[in-house]
Amino acid sequence: MEKKVSEPFCHLFEIDEEEGIILYQPSNQVQIHIFRANRQRETAGESTIFRYQALEADQDFSSVILAENELCFEKIKNLLTEEVVFNFGKSHLAGYGHVKINNINSFENWEEYSPVGNEGNNTVVITLLSDTLIRDKNTGAYSTSLNSILGTDSKSLKKTFVSTRVRGGFNNTWNLPLPQVLAIRAGSVFVYEKRSELLDRLETLKVIGIGEKREEGYGRIAVNWHQVNGIKAEKGELKESTLPYEMKDPDSLCLAKRIVSRMTKEKLDRDLIKAVNKLEITKESIPKKSQLSRMRVIVRRSLSEDDLSIVTGHLDKMKKTASDQFQNAQIERKSLEQWIKEFTANPQSVWDALQVNKNNLPSLGNIKPELNDNLAREYTARLIDAVLHKASKEVNNG
Repeated sequence: MEKKVSEPFCHLFEIDEEEGIILYQPSNQVQIHIFRANRQRETAGESTIFRYQALEADQDFSSVILAENELCFEKIKNLLTEEVVFNFGKSHLAGYGHVKINNINSFENWEEYSPVGNEGNNTVVITLLSDTLIRDKNTGAYSTSLNSILGTDSKSLKKTFVSTRVRGGFNNTWNLPLPQVLAIRAGSVFVYEKRSELLDRLETLKVIGIGEKREEGYGRIAVNWHQVNGIKAEKGELKESTLPYEMKDPDSLCLAKRIVSRMTKEKLDRDLIKAVNKLEITKESIPKKSQLSRMRVIVRRSLSEDDLSIVTGHLDKMKKTASDQFQNAQIERKSLEQWIKEFTANPQSVWDALQVNKNNLPSLGNIKPELNDNLAREYTARLIDAVLHKASKEVNNG
């Protein structure tokens, strides 16, 4: 069964002719801080509570520095002494970002990955190991095609599985944000017809990378990394994040629960936007705008009254002309009426539609978010309303 992968790190392996993959999600922690204008005394109305979400301590991360020659590497290696504690990120004085570097090794012919599965005879599979920035040579715009980099044409490209994202950054020297650009998301796959000249070029590119900002880690690729039909995934074991102390004060507990609830809703809102972007009502069968607007009014009423039966009741009482429009409209291979009724009958199914990973929701130590029925009804109504709103905009554009 196909499943969306949310973990940012993975390890492919092959043991006794059986392939597998281990997925890793770094552990985070949330700490609450109080900002005071005067740290020596506490004055009513002058204190502000804020939070930091940071990587959990005692986690190990591996990294690689590529150097053109041995002399360059020795200069860098002398700076990375194991006795020194480096400061990464911000708020060092508050105890954040203290990092030690150990196990420094050098390799003459370093390999970023080990191929898994039998190599195909007629194709070359290129997998992006990091986000990649490709600029079109003619227009200067950022592109989702690798043809200009690989020196190939569209005829040799057999298949693509591509996702994109917008990447930006910050210039600390100028204290200004960098322009946001279109990047090909890590994990995207390009399948090309096998040619000797392409393989020769890829031997160099898989070492130096492709595209722009390679010095920042962009543009890492793998060639024929995996060529199997399916891989069983396992999740790497990480310790559970806990607070360094136990909160017993009722006010502190209430505040922590509010923070977790707010962080959870922020994440659910992002998941909702992604889900709506993927859902589409077949353009040829979209109901009239007046019917969509009327249904949106009903859905919003059910949201304010926390009662999804209002939506079901409206569908059952519609006149035949309006009812036929919702029955003929198709979404996810079912009628729009059926799609709405299935969600209103089982609001908890909205988490599957939003592809929510319940094990990866924000938490504050042992305080976990609760995806209760009230929250499920809220996001069910919001999902239905957003899909109808998207359909009404398509009616205007069509």
